[in-house]
Amino acid sequence: MRIKVALSRVIDEMEGRVRTLFGGGFVKRKSVRTPYVSRPALILTGFTKEFPRDRIQVLGLTEREYLLHVKSSGGEGGVYRSLKLLFERRPPAVILARYGRKTPRYLLRVMENLSREFKIPVLATDMETAPFISTLSDRLQYLLAQRTYVHGVMVEIHGVGVLITGKAGAGKSESALELIRRGHRLIADDIVLVKRYPPTSLYAEPPPGREDLMFFMFIRGIGTVYVPHYFGVGAVRRGYELNVIVHLSDEEGDEFSGPQEVEILGIRVPKYTVRLHPLKATATVVEGMALHFKAHTLKGIIRLPDMKEILFSRLQGGRADSKT
Repeated sequence: MRIKVALSRVIDEMEGRVRTLFGGGFVKRKSVRTPYVSRPALILTGFTKEFPRDRIQVLGLTEREYLLHVKSSGGEGGVYRSLKLLFERRPPAVILARYGRKTPRYLLRVMENLSREFKIPVLATDMETAPFISTLSDRLQYLLAQRTYVHGVMVEIHGVGVLITGKAGAGKSESALELIRRGHRLIADDIVLVKRYPPTSLYAEPPPGREDLMFFMFIRGIGTVYVPHYFGVGAVRRGYELNVIVHLSDEEGDEFSGPQEVEILGIRVPKYTVRLHPLKATATVVEGMALHFKAHTLKGIIRLPDMKEILFSRLQGGRADSKT
């Protein structure tokens, strides 16, 4: 099933950089299904084939200059006919970039009439066209990203996003609480929303609709803990990239297993398994695994010593000594 997002949510995500000019009553009825944004230059000239009608359309200075040329030869009627080709295909919205510059009143009159006729919202931004399209596309990528929900605790440790998983009672929240006490940060507890955003990586955050429960943790023997109250606002953050999974297991096996790889939303993520033991400092092990992952991501910058190489060179040296 394709994900869709309400146009009103897109406007809110743009944080005041977009405002409604005409058709405000239609905004709540519209939704967006694609992260791609288009400039409708070709359709204004009459070429209507392969028009991406599901995309938000942005009119920049180039398109307005063309409409000015159309007016000089065909009057406002010519402008209406050109823009009608766009509006009658009912895109989610039409946005005027760099609003206020080369936006004559006749153009606003025509767009207001077309907005009313075809029930299409007309929006405006003061941003330049290219940066605006880049910003809007990024927000749409975020809002429309593939997503899944996982059970666990998400923390950020030394710049590494770690998802702690395991059965109920395995000590996920308790380990995360100790990590927070050491200065690391909580992203989400119990249910974690994971998105494929950007398209080549994973991003974890608290699930939507539970903002009033954000940053609460339930600790057995203690009860509910509100992390910012005990550790300050620096102990939490709204989201972070998911880099590695640490699974707490009570099954028989080696004390340490990993890393394996698991696939989430088509992205492969390293997974370490930690065997639980009553005398083991699990939080320390999780912290060490995060540092281990970070060290290996920096191995092209910082040369890591290889124990096998060191042992081999020592063995070689021992053999040389025995010959003398």
